[in-house]
Amino acid sequence: MFNCNFEFRRISSSIKKVKLAKQNKIKVLTITNNPDSPIALAGDYHLKTGVRQNILENQYYFLRVAAFTIIEALFLLLIKRDEKRIEKIKQHEKNCF
Repeated sequence: MFNCNFEFRRISSSIKKVKLAKQNKIKVLTITNNPDSPIALAGDYHLKTGVRQNILENQYYFLRVAAFTIIEALFLLLIKRDEKRIEKIKQHEKNCF
C-alpha cells in the first residue's frame, strides 16, 4: 500500500509535508531534476529526471512530463503484482472502449 502526493514548484510546503510524513514513519520518494535540491535531500529516496534545465528553464511543464513518466512506470510496476487490480482495469477498459 502506498500514498501519493504531487507537488510542483512549492518547495517550502513540499518540505513540510516530507517532514510530516517522516515523523509518521512514512518513506518518501522524491522526483526532481536536481539531486542536490532541498526536496530531493529531504526525501528517503530520490529519482533524478533527465530534463536539461538550462535549455527549458522557463518551461517547467517539461519537468512535469519527465516526472509523470517515472510515476506512470512505477504505477505499472506496482499494479503488476496485483492480479485482482489488473483484472478490474481490464474490465474497465473493455467497458469504456
